[in-house]
Amino acid sequence: MIIVAGAAVWLLGFWQYAQHDRIELIDLPVVADRADEACTTMRAAVAVSAAPAGSGVEARVRTVRAQDAAVAVMVARVRELGPEKLADDHPAASWLADWEDLVAVREKYADDLAAGRAVSLQVPVTDGVPITRRMDEVGLLCRVPAQLVTPG
Repeated sequence: MIIVAGAAVWLLGFWQYAQHDRIELIDLPVVADRADEACTTMRAAVAVSAAPAGSGVEARVRTVRAQDAAVAVMVARVRELGPEKLADDHPAASWLADWEDLVAVREKYADDLAAGRAVSLQVPVTDGVPITRRMDEVGLLCRVPAQLVTPG
């Protein structure tokens, strides 16, 4: 009887743990589905807007800005869920903020490129880790496109 009761308590505890919200993942279906859908659209837009190798400065600046606009549309699409729904899935707000931070550094890169200044795209780092790594590790199918961290 004690063994059966102990096993039942262990199984109940395991079930509770398996069902809890994993704080490091975007796993609320409505948020995850919207983010994955918006990301798929963004990734396609980023790929289509890529400037051919050897493009001039103006074409490269247009490419960066078009790609940034695609990211902004993705972020806005996910934010349409509302702050309450996003707050229900812990990393969603910081994940979106990371995308906005990446766009901000890319916009500075585009401004510098357009002005003829030396350009360097430095992906923001938090706790010694590039934000792009954190962005890729929230359990979504959405990976940061390489073109966004290594613009042509």
